[in-house]
Amino acid sequence: MKKSFLSLLVLGTTMALAACDQAKEAAQSTTDKAVEVKEAVAEKAAEVKSATEAKVEELKAAANDAAQATADKTEEAKKAVAEKAAELKTTTEAKVEELKAAASDATQATADKAEEAKKAVAEKAAEVKVETETKVEEMKKAIESK
Repeated sequence: MKKSFLSLLVLGTTMALAACDQAKEAAQSTTDKAVEVKEAVAEKAAEVKSATEAKVEELKAAANDAAQATADKTEEAKKAVAEKAAELKTTTEAKVEELKAAASDATQATADKAEEAKKAVAEKAAEVKVETETKVEEMKKAIESK
């Protein structure tokens, strides 16, 4: 029985040592896995950070492009408004000159008509004077002959 007991003792010790080694290996394996996971997480975090920074730069560039496009469109609109204002000014000045000329022509036409009317009145007055003188002479003769 001593041999059996001794065999069992050796077997138990061997198993205990094997279990200890397995526990150490399991602990080391767990530590190794934790390190691997930590490294993988760090790599992925770095990738995400890089991708995020790239996207932020893209968004900044797009925002700058949009702002520049807006500024360009605003400048184009300002130029177009200035050109239209210049055209309108030129057109308005031409119309004002036309109106001045028309007013001057109308004033001249009115003056000409007034002059014509004055002459016509003077002629009629002269005719009436002559007729009146003729009638007065006729009446004088008619009175004298009675």
